[in-house]
Amino acid sequence: AGTITGTTTDPLTYNTQGTYTIIWTFNDGNGNITTANQNVMVDGPDADLFGNGSEIMNGDNTPSILDDTNMGILMNSGTVSITKTYTIMNNGNQVLTISGITSDDAEFVISNLSSSTVAPTMTATFDITFTTLIAGLKDAVISINSNSCNEQPFTFMVDASFQCPYPNFTFIGGSTTS
Repeated sequence: AGTITGTTTDPLTYNTQGTYTIIWTFNDGNGNITTANQNVMVDGPDADLFGNGSEIMNGDNTPSILDDTNMGILMNSGTVSITKTYTIMNNGNQVLTISGITSDDAEFVISNLSSSTVAPTMTATFDITFTTLIAGLKDAVISINSNSCNEQPFTFMVDASFQCPYPNFTFIGGSTTS
């Protein structure tokens, strides 16, 4: 009897979900060498995000009305905010834990996270509310922190604008001369 040594040049630690093949070489020290393949599948939670029923990709920086990342226009006519609801779906096979959702602009407020834990194939929702009194187009990067291995954090951009309506002047009588 002897000692058989198994070695590999492949990594033994993986941080991204997927299927990997590790090639092992076995040597008994007597000139007998063989190889074997080991398939390794890394699973975990997987966060997907939807707005208005359309998927929002991780890193999306082009707001669109189709997925509610372009939240719309506030007019200075009594409406003080716009709120949109977004859905996080766990397409992984382990529980997704959401540790926080943040905005880099205080005019976009995150609220109403329905659950901080999401079972496989289930969803959670949260709201983003845009409120401002300063005219112009505003944007924010939203970050969803979770235990999703391949999307840490999941980020996307939203925008909205506030417009002051044009004044309505009524001229009564009189004329102007130059």
